[in-house]
Amino acid sequence: MDPIFIIAQIFGLLASISVIISVQFKKKKQTLIAMIASSIFFTISYILLEAFSGASITLISGAIATTVFFVEKKEGRKVNWPLVAVFIAVPLTMIILTFQILVDVFPFIGFLFWMSSILQRNQNRLRWLLLANSTMWIFYSVSTGAYTALISSIFSITSIIVSLIRFRNDNTQKSTKLNSSLLE
Repeated sequence: MDPIFIIAQIFGLLASISVIISVQFKKKKQTLIAMIASSIFFTISYILLEAFSGASITLISGAIATTVFFVEKKEGRKVNWPLVAVFIAVPLTMIILTFQILVDVFPFIGFLFWMSSILQRNQNRLRWLLLANSTMWIFYSVSTGAYTALISSIFSITSIIVSLIRFRNDNTQKSTKLNSSLLE
């Protein structure tokens, strides 16, 4: 077997572990740190597999999660919609530039769910949106041979369902305000 393929799968496995544990955290800060780690590992995996649409989306997601992590302390402000527009325009541009086949669009659709998730303060809403995100990545992973990413999506979906059940009655999850992560 090709050593590059094996290395890509190892990075995919590391990303998978990060994704699976990310939704089990009660605090958003911990969730974001795990998301950043998974983005780094998935980016490396997709680059090694020459799946550049996936690599560009996961790289941008990591940059956005990092931005959210550092800006998160500014609570109570309005959403910075121009920044949100840039965060959506950049991956859309990357998808257009790296587009080869129809399935290359799925990472962007997943990204939109993911982007919506980080705008949430409510961890359960975040989890539902991550569930939709993981579903989109299943199709892309199958078509690109990113088997550990496929397994990650399946385990991620399972982990999200477990966390939704586990935290369903948690009163600290009930906030409906937008996350301050992309706020002015």
